[in-house]
Amino acid sequence: MRHNESKSLLVLLLGLMTFLPAGAANPPFQAGKVAPAAAGATPSHAPALHILSDTALEEAFRFAQDVRWASDHSVVLALVRSGIVEYNLDGKTPPKQLIPGNNTPGGFSHTQEVAISSQYLAAGAWIKSITWRTLDSAIRKEEAFECIDDLDISGGRFALVGARRDSQGKFSPDGAIAWIGSLDKDLTDLKPLLFDAGGSGAPTMGACCSFFLGATRFLADGSLVVIPGVQPGIYHFDSKGKLLQTSDTVALGVDTDCAGIGKQQASVLARDSSSLMAWVNERRTVDDVLPLPAGPGLLIRSVQQGQVRWVLKVLHPDGSVRVYDVPVKAPNLFAHLKGDLRQGRLVLLLWGNPPVRNPDLIPPPHLLIALPPAS
Repeated sequence: MRHNESKSLLVLLLGLMTFLPAGAANPPFQAGKVAPAAAGATPSHAPALHILSDTALEEAFRFAQDVRWASDHSVVLALVRSGIVEYNLDGKTPPKQLIPGNNTPGGFSHTQEVAISSQYLAAGAWIKSITWRTLDSAIRKEEAFECIDDLDISGGRFALVGARRDSQGKFSPDGAIAWIGSLDKDLTDLKPLLFDAGGSGAPTMGACCSFFLGATRFLADGSLVVIPGVQPGIYHFDSKGKLLQTSDTVALGVDTDCAGIGKQQASVLARDSSSLMAWVNERRTVDDVLPLPAGPGLLIRSVQQGQVRWVLKVLHPDGSVRVYDVPVKAPNLFAHLKGDLRQGRLVLLLWGNPPVRNPDLIPPPHLLIALPPAS
């Protein structure tokens, strides 16, 4: 790719970025049992996560947008044009390149999402594709996809929120917007889990394509949580992809829904980063889902009194919801928060888009280590 083309794609990218199984003795989380404090703005008395450390990442990691634990002492970072690296928390060990980026022949272009298991490393790119490799081999495989909002892996199992075109180039002809499959089988068994409320062509997801509103995460018991983001609902599937339970996002204080966006507005939002960011900032969205021991933890983003704020809402198996303040300071009104859990510690990546389409104005991302909620 020529330099000017790569720069143009990056500028456009920066503008666009802006449970347990069912059972009588241990039922899954349920809709309609949200604690009074769970919906709407953060209550002033909500307990806060305990932040253990806060590190501003250096220039080489300036484009970091996603994070997962790689070991007890290191994380993997998605660096957009610089691929995927393993970063040691001691800050002294040189980073290890796991998936090369734009400037390497055969590299993976514009990496934004990352997931890792004991067997595989997977990544998703804004340039309409996903890639994966085993941890013991650098040989990668790729699959075409579009509107990739989030992905996750557990062992060899793979999940994704997004849409794709068929062999004739038709966008999501069956309306599928979430998927599950096996990397062990090179995704030949990939099957849809959820469908767009608008039906064929996935018009709801198409209206918010690449707004990054969805999230998905495997839990410790092997089950899967999917939040489409472009339409209401939280979906809990068992390890084989059978739907166990749904939950009401509105009751949880999440209010994104792209059904009301027409073609003209969608076109404006896709072209104008200021309009897109303003649209996102008028809503409460889910930046990520954390696989907490007590249940899935939703990192909910909102703008209050001119500041981006986050709360962590933990969905307990009995249907109750606990709310925790996330005491981080956003660098600007275009910031986002991603995270992961390992061995009783949370890692959080705080990153921000530039206020205008200028890569030089991207604030340095911060890597935070925190303790998860006690319950």
